Order: sequence, then C-alpha cells, then structure tokens
Amino acid sequence: MRPTHETNHRMSKGNRTTFDRRRSPRYAAEAFVYLSQNGLRPKRCRVINQSSSGVFLRGRLPLIKGLAVELVFVSHDSAVAKLDRRQAIVMHVSPHGAGVLLYHPGLPRLGVHQRH
Repeated sequence: MRPTHETNHRMSKGNRTTFDRRRSPRYAAEAFVYLSQNGLRPKRCRVINQSSSGVFLRGRLPLIKGLAVELVFVSHDSAVAKLDRRQAIVMHVSPHGAGVLLYHPGLPRLGVHQRH
C-alpha cells in the first residue's frame, strides 16, 4: 500500500508554501459509508481516502465544519452484514467533498487499493 499523500510535506498554495498538517498518511479507498446527522435520513457517500484517524468523503454534502456526524461502515462477511458505527466531526468542507475526523481512530479496513 502506498499512501496517497505523505505527512508533513511542503505544498504550494499560490505564491506561498505551507506544510501539510496531517498526522498520518492517507490511503486510497474504494468503499461506501452511510453518513447521518441530526437525526436526518442517512446519506450514502463514497470514501475516497482514509487514514488511521479519518476519511475523505466525495460529493456535495450539506455539511459545515465542526458538525458532529455518525458514519456507518458496512462490511459483508459471507451472508452476514456487519455494521460499525463511528462518531466523527467534520474538519474540512470543499466543493469536492468533506474530511471527517473519527472520535475513536482505528478505522475498519475499507478495501485499500483493491482493484480487480
């Protein structure tokens, strides 16, 4: 597995250089998660990358920075579906998606770099 981004590396933003503040590397992922907030109906979201402490969800999501959300990861083991619920907080929102930080790191495995 190769990280999609290295931690603490320099990035150019216009005419200034900044450092990436990520605590751990990101890994590409191809998975879905159900996101719910404030008792609203869960929305199925595509996970683009993951780290040991969070995930980035693709799409235009009605989220604001600082919002507490619940993520439900679904894994299928033979005929049984397992649900793993995680509390998270929205840390970053962009037109491309949202980055969320898990309250309890240790994300379930999401099929990292598994392309068939």
